Amino acid sequence: MNAKSAVTPLVAALAAFAVGWILAGSGGDETAASSRINPGEEPAVALGTILRIEDPIDRTTELLALLERTDPSAALVMFELLESRDPDLIVEEITQTLFAAWWARESPGVAFSHPINPLYPDRHPWMRTVFREWARQDPVEAAVAVRTVSAAALQGRLE
Repeated sequence: MNAKSAVTPLVAALAAFAVGWILAGSGGDETAASSRINPGEEPAVALGTILRIEDPIDRTTELLALLERTDPSAALVMFELLESRDPDLIVEEITQTLFAAWWARESPGVAFSHPINPLYPDRHPWMRTVFREWARQDPVEAAVAVRTVSAAALQGRLE
């Protein structure tokens, strides 16, 4: 066996390894978004898991994935969970809006007759989201900043 015939299989093996490595790496990010819920779970159970996710982007991504694969006939059972006011569940305006839009596509009359009314007036999802993240990153600065917010803005839900 000469040097050329020994190098060719080695180069081919390295190329195959590199292609496999690249393909395995590119699929990782796509599947990571739905890794917290089991596709076979009951929709209400999966929704409960999703609504406990702290990060709003991850929570929304997971919710969208669940709604895409869930038959709207499960909406009423899922709605009961949203309406439960369980303090462990994060049911903010984004979740309410996406759920309502999904349900309304299939059955707008039923969705309309089951609104989720906010607990507090003057809710401010932007400030609530920003302060939650800020408190995670730098709780002292976030606490100082809360004191600078006007009393009117604090009439909503306090985190």
